[in-house]
Amino acid sequence: FLLKMDAKLTLACLGILLIVVVPMRHFSRRIRQAGQEGSESLADITQATHQMLGGMRIVKAFRAEARERSNFASVNQRFFRRMMSIVRARAASAAFVELATYGILATGGGVLLTWLVRHGHVETIRSDHLGIFLLIGIQRVFAPVRNLGKALGTLYANLPGAVRVFEVLDTEPAVREKPGAVSLPPLSREISF
Repeated sequence: FLLKMDAKLTLACLGILLIVVVPMRHFSRRIRQAGQEGSESLADITQATHQMLGGMRIVKAFRAEARERSNFASVNQRFFRRMMSIVRARAASAAFVELATYGILATGGGVLLTWLVRHGHVETIRSDHLGIFLLIGIQRVFAPVRNLGKALGTLYANLPGAVRVFEVLDTEPAVREKPGAVSLPPLSREISF
């Protein structure tokens, strides 16, 4: 339908779509990578906390509180930097989506209205009505696009965690039964030796 209506406009829209898709792929990679690094940093914090709490007596006995505090602060700072990189990438992605959407809708809306006037589908459009039509169109189309951008940012930030969960579930157990092992009957009351 669009090619019949105006082939040049359709090709221009597809070109603009490509201009939008390429940077969005870049943003999604950045968000996914930062999410992976953030998950690894969170694991480092968990490990450092576990070691610190588990070895508290030894740390106190050797008066190593300052060293442990410094180690934890550096692990925590690394986690903070990685999480901030996620926030920056998501903010840049959201800003790009907003600017691109407004630009595409304003340009496309103007071209569409011009086409409608040229081909006699609309008798006259006053200039103040044109602005209102464009704003209403932008507002109606923009909210779902913004929500989609936010959802994709959240998905890409959390994807590394899901990947890690599936890696753990797919891990083969270290302890295996011997081939030909006899299955034990279910326990009824007690075990006797």
